[in-house]
Amino acid sequence: MKLNRYSDQTPPILLIVFNRPELTARLLDRIKIACPKVLYVACDGPRPGRQDDQEKICRIHSMIAAIDWCKSVKTLFQPVNLGCGRGESTAMSWFLNDAGEGIILEDDTLPDISFFKFCGEMLDRYRETTNVMQVSGYNYLSGRYETDSDYLFSQCGFSWGWATWLRAWKYYDYTMKSWPDFKKMGYHRVFPFTQVSSHIFDLAYNGQVDTWDYQWNYVRAANSGLSVVPKFSLVENIGFGMDGAHNVSSAAGKPFKAMVHPMSFPVKHPQFIFADKYYDQMLIRVVEEGGFGMRIRRFVASLLNRNR
Repeated sequence: MKLNRYSDQTPPILLIVFNRPELTARLLDRIKIACPKVLYVACDGPRPGRQDDQEKICRIHSMIAAIDWCKSVKTLFQPVNLGCGRGESTAMSWFLNDAGEGIILEDDTLPDISFFKFCGEMLDRYRETTNVMQVSGYNYLSGRYETDSDYLFSQCGFSWGWATWLRAWKYYDYTMKSWPDFKKMGYHRVFPFTQVSSHIFDLAYNGQVDTWDYQWNYVRAANSGLSVVPKFSLVENIGFGMDGAHNVSSAAGKPFKAMVHPMSFPVKHPQFIFADKYYDQMLIRVVEEGGFGMRIRRFVASLLNRNR
């Protein structure tokens, strides 16, 4: 399926890149098919003392400068390295403050082409539905959870290829300053919060992990926000085991592989805007039981070793 040039079906896209030109080139080829009118590109600066970063980033900058298939390309190239957390959250704020809504893709994600149209329809359909805060492209339970509609609503939701609105992102707080009060009131013991997720939020609050997404997961859950989740995953994460930004091993990432299947149109919508508790319970059970909880802890440990 090829969309028309400068397709009105494709929302603005933010591409977040760093030091992986091969993955960036692969993702740009996919975005080119979707033909967005506006492409935003954010690239962090090189790490101190890393000449290889500088060389790879220069290659990426040249790729962006050569784009001739997009009506407008806007760039945010950082002169110094801000890291995964500050760098990416700063890029998202820059993007959403300008575009108002859109798709966010990191260089280690590879979306099916139907992902772009799906996000466009969801952004339009739920633009004024304030409790819907995210459109996910990735579904860990892809093909393992039965539902009559083509997507569902979840209190969870991944951000490997996703879309959102400025009205939702305004809740974002990198410092998670409300987390101690949230715990004091005992809300961290209420579903969908778990012992594992609370530990992760503790790490993020204390600055022990350089990331942005745990903060986003927290603020969504703390505001009873819902994620749109496709029945089948529309995005693949291709970055595990690759040298570069996140430095997460193939072994740590293997459990997160999910079957990718194109979305069919017209989309069959759920009857109600209501969290599918059975999906959420299954997701948390699969993630945290049967020895998988240990894998999650190892995955978190690998994230602690990110060295951007």
